[in-house]
Amino acid sequence: MRAPIQSYRQCARGAPRTPHEGFISPDGKTAWVAVCGENAVEIFDIDSGKRVNRVVTAKGVSKVVFSPDGQRAYVNHLFTNELVVIDTKTQTITNRIAIPKQAGGSADLAVTPDGKEVWLGQPITGHTTVIDTDKLDVKTVLETGPRTNHPNFVTLDGVNYAYVTVGGENVTKVFRRPQDGSNPVQVDTIKNSGVGPHGIWPSPDNTQVYVVLQKSDALDVIDTATRKVIKTLPD
Repeated sequence: MRAPIQSYRQCARGAPRTPHEGFISPDGKTAWVAVCGENAVEIFDIDSGKRVNRVVTAKGVSKVVFSPDGQRAYVNHLFTNELVVIDTKTQTITNRIAIPKQAGGSADLAVTPDGKEVWLGQPITGHTTVIDTDKLDVKTVLETGPRTNHPNFVTLDGVNYAYVTVGGENVTKVFRRPQDGSNPVQVDTIKNSGVGPHGIWPSPDNTQVYVVLQKSDALDVIDTATRKVIKTLPD
């Protein structure tokens, strides 16, 4: 649970390599690894285990997520205000999206299920930046709170929501994503049962959301209909 934080510290000190996280491409053929200490994404063939490419991005590379159609990879950075877009077929950078200075670097990110937005969690400044993937530009910057961590997404009764964990306030904030494409609107704040809400995942049917409490060694189960914690599972 604390390994990514240590990884970032090592990267900031100039430690060599310092791989952060690996992600499997949607076609299941390659693994993409963010190598923070070398400011690059390394791509490995799944069958052979051999590196097939290396894409230099920017300082403090953090994670790689893919568009639902598998055509793009989005790469965020903790020490650079930039989101890099990579064409997965050619494995080359096609766009560099500047993130506003006040928003800062990003530790975590996620793509909405409809592929229309990328949400970036920015823990140092307490913001969440939303990227419009059609325009490939910043849609809005939300003030979400200190130690903003992971975003993730739920659709309930035809309404799209974003859930964002805010570790410094020990809450998970809920935003409605209007279908007309306008900016997200906060609709709720859910008090977590412990300290340091961090990773967050919806159940396949979107009826529950699971939030890992980084500093409490536990996991909260949130009911998406009532937006309340209904159970806490110990580590």
